[in-house]
Amino acid sequence: MTEKQRKILDIALELFAQDGYNSTSTNKIAQEAGVSEGLIFKHFGSKEGLLDYLVEEGVALMNEELDNLMRIENSVDRLKATLRFPKAVIDKNPAYWKVQMSIKFANHEIVEKYHNSSFMGKAMGIISETFEELNFENPQMETQLLMQIIASFFMSLINDEMENYAEMVSFLEKKYNLI
Repeated sequence: MTEKQRKILDIALELFAQDGYNSTSTNKIAQEAGVSEGLIFKHFGSKEGLLDYLVEEGVALMNEELDNLMRIENSVDRLKATLRFPKAVIDKNPAYWKVQMSIKFANHEIVEKYHNSSFMGKAMGIISETFEELNFENPQMETQLLMQIIASFFMSLINDEMENYAEMVSFLEKKYNLI
């Protein structure tokens, strides 16, 4: 990837996060990036092409983080890392997650296109396996519950609505007998 392509993507991400995907024009991205609008179309095809690329980068980062979780051999440590996963991932790229949330509610077609069930399946598999290793009575239900909690953490953290995240993580560690 060229330096100009990276700059276009970084500016697009920033503007999508700040103003929303639908409210951001390729013309504005081009002006902010100091390139021609034609260059955006040449490299990415369209505004949706920019979004596609950004989402693919984000999915790759998430899968990388899941792979890191899978490498944690101790089940207790893996579950602790899972509880901290939302904040760790969001802190690495807050703008990306603001864009994810904004497109999630933008329109049905975008939601369908960017819902990554393979990621969710992988995450659920890791969590379920961890609960099984820890001998929980119903690992599948624990997994569904924890996935809902994690999803709620993501939403709250992205929207800066969760002041007691560390306290909640500590509470869950106690609930799951991890400390």
